[in-house]
Amino acid sequence: MPALRGEFVQWTVEDLRGKSTSKADYRTILASIITDEDLSWSADDLMALVETSDRQFSRRRELADFSELYRLLEDHDVYWATQKQSEELDPPTNVESGNAYLEATVGTKAGDTVESTAVGDVVFHYYNKEVIGYSAVAAETIKIEQGAERKVRAPVHLNRFESPVHRSTIERALLSVGTEDDLPLLVQPGQEYLSRVPQDFARRLTDIFAEALEKSSNRGATEQSSKLASLVDPPSFDVSTPDDLYFDNDDLLDQVNAALNSGKHIIFTGPPGTGKSKLAKELSREAVASAADQIDDWIFSTATAEWTAYDTIGGYMPTAQQDDGALEFSPGQFLRCFRTDDGELTNQWLIIDELNRSDIDKAFGQVFSVLSEDSVELPYERDNPIQIEWVDEDTDARQQTRIAADSDRYPVTPSWRLIGTMNTADKASLYEMSYAFMRRFSFIHVGVPALFDENSNVRAWLLKPDATVDNYPDAWIEDGEPTQFHETLVELYTQLAVLWANINESRPVGPAIIEDIVSYVAAYDDSESVAEALSYAVVSTVFPQFEGMRPEDQKDAIRKLNTYRDYIDQPLEERSDSDTEADPTKDAPETTANATQPELKMTLLKRTAEDMFGIEFEDAEDGT
Repeated sequence: MPALRGEFVQWTVEDLRGKSTSKADYRTILASIITDEDLSWSADDLMALVETSDRQFSRRRELADFSELYRLLEDHDVYWATQKQSEELDPPTNVESGNAYLEATVGTKAGDTVESTAVGDVVFHYYNKEVIGYSAVAAETIKIEQGAERKVRAPVHLNRFESPVHRSTIERALLSVGTEDDLPLLVQPGQEYLSRVPQDFARRLTDIFAEALEKSSNRGATEQSSKLASLVDPPSFDVSTPDDLYFDNDDLLDQVNAALNSGKHIIFTGPPGTGKSKLAKELSREAVASAADQIDDWIFSTATAEWTAYDTIGGYMPTAQQDDGALEFSPGQFLRCFRTDDGELTNQWLIIDELNRSDIDKAFGQVFSVLSEDSVELPYERDNPIQIEWVDEDTDARQQTRIAADSDRYPVTPSWRLIGTMNTADKASLYEMSYAFMRRFSFIHVGVPALFDENSNVRAWLLKPDATVDNYPDAWIEDGEPTQFHETLVELYTQLAVLWANINESRPVGPAIIEDIVSYVAAYDDSESVAEALSYAVVSTVFPQFEGMRPEDQKDAIRKLNTYRDYIDQPLEERSDSDTEADPTKDAPETTANATQPELKMTLLKRTAEDMFGIEFEDAEDGT
C-alpha cells in the first residue's frame, strides 16, 4: 500500500473530528475520497483503509464525551457527589431540564453546597464504591417540600460511563503518581455528600476515567474476540443414553453422534410419547456438560401456528424507557442464542419442540441462509444494521474481531446446533418444509419399539419391573423403596403391554403414554377398582390421540382396546438360550404360554367416546 495511507487516514480523521458526523456519513465521505483514480489502490487496500478509519471513528465517538468533559473543566466548578439514593441517579419520574439530580436538606452543609452549584458545573457521581459517570448541572436549584423537610435540588444531566470505574482503580492510579494527599476524598468514613474538587485534581481524575474505560473497552473486545475464536472449531460429541431414558434401538445414539459430528442440525421425528423432546433436552444438557467452554446453555421453546419471523428473528418494538412512541430492535428466540441482552457473545443451542406446528417458511425464512452457512443482513437497525453472520475457520481473524466487537452482528458458528422435534401424526406439515430447509438437518426417527416378537407374541418384558434385561421401568423407577408407581406396574405390566399393542394397531404412541397411564392408575383414589382407574386413564391419555381419525376408525380403535393377546415376559433369545443349555436334546419351550387382556370398562369408554368424538356405537355391541 502507498506510504500515503497513514498520513491520509490521519488527515481524514482530523478533518472530521469534532464535527457532528454520523458513522454512515463518515464512511460515505471517506469512500468518495479514496476512490480517486489517482490513488490507484487495490480493493484490499481500500477495505483495510475503511476498516482503520472505522476504528478511528469509533475511538473518536468514544472519547467525544471526555472531550466535552475536559472543555467543561476549564470554565466551571467541579464537585464529587457521594450518593446513596439510587433514585437520584435513576428518578422514577422525569426531572425538569435533566435526567438525574442532587438533593439535600435546606440549611445543612450539604444543602448549602448543592445550593451553591451553578449551571454547567461538573459533578462526578460516586455510588456503591464506583464512579458511574459525570454530569453537568442543567438548571438553577429549586426548593421542594418533602413532608416536614425542605429540600434543595439541583437538576443535572448524567452521562453514564460504559463501565463504572471502581474505587480501587482510582486509588491505584493516584498512588502510582504519588498523590496520597488526594486519597481522603475517596476513603474518609465521614465523606460529605457533595465536595468541591480542585481543577487540577479534576483533570487528573478525568485522565484516570478515560484510561480505565479504554482498557475496559479493549479488554472486553479481546475477550469477545477470543470467545468467538473458540467457537469456530466445534467439539467432538459422544452422547450416551441418560439414566432416565431407555430406547429399544441400539443404533439411535450412533445416529445422533454421527449427525452432530458431521455438522448437521437434528430433527427428531416420531409418534407422540416416544421421548423426542426429552432426548433433545438430554443431549443438549450433555453437550453443555462436556463442552462447557464452547456451549454455554440451551434454550427450549415450543412452536405455534402463530409464529412469525418476529418471534424467531425479532423486530421493532416500543422502548421500555420512553413514552414518545420510539421503537427499537428486539431480538427473537433465534438471535438470543448468540448474544445476551447486554450484547455479550454466547452460544446457546436452540430446541424447538413440535417444529411442524409453525408455518416453516413464514417463521424461519431468514434463517435458511444462515443454516446454509451464509450470512444475511436483516431489515432492522440499531447503531448499525442487524446482521446474522456465519463464522467458521475460513473467516479472517480480523473479520472475526470486527464481528465480535459489534453487538449488532450475531455470529453463528459450527459449535451451535438447532434441535427440532416433529410429531409424525401431522405428516402433512412435515412435507411443507422446503428442501433447502430440510437439507440442513439430519432427520432421526424415534419410533415405537417392536411390540411383537417374530411369533406375534406381545413383548411384555419391555414393561416388566425388576427384569433381568434393560427395559423401560429401568428408566422410570429410581432405586430405593418400592413406590405406588412400582407396585402398580408390577401388578399390571402384562395388561399394559397388551393395551399398548392394542392402541398401536390403530394409532402409534410411544412409551411415555404408558408411563402416564401407570402414574394415573397409581394415583387413583379408588385402589379397589383397577378397571375403572385404567379406563379413566385411557380416556385421559389415549383418547386425545384418536382425535382427527375418521369416525369408523375411532370406533374400531376403541373396540380393539380390550383385545386378548398372547405375551411373553422375557426376551425370546433369553428363554431359548437358557433352556437349550440345560438340555440340548429338547426343543425350546413354547413362547405363547400366557394370554391376557386389559381390564377395561368398555361401556364407560364407548359412552365417553360418543360424547368426545360425536360417534355412535350400536346397542348390540355395548358390552361391559
